Amino acid sequence: MRVQLTLNQMVTMTNELGKDMVKKGEGQQAELNRLLTSKDICRWLKVSESHLANQRWLGTGINWVKIGGSVRYREIDVLKYIEENIVNVNLIRREK
Repeated sequence: MRVQLTLNQMVTMTNELGKDMVKKGEGQQAELNRLLTSKDICRWLKVSESHLANQRWLGTGINWVKIGGSVRYREIDVLKYIEENIVNVNLIRREK
């Protein structure tokens, strides 16, 4: 599954998600190292929790962190995953 988002959409989604999660006074680096839950990622990327679980099991998708019995995702890893899965429509059209 490829996620197609523009940079503006990524920034908007990050800002919307961040409103609920970022404490005032944190720096940009701290924000990118925030740990997000599977539910946060599902809301952000509009995918199911089972999709994320399948990706973890297959060893694909977004890098994740296991803390105790909980799975967390670093925001910077989510943004990297999105960036790596951008589909350039112009390149696809040229290949055909």
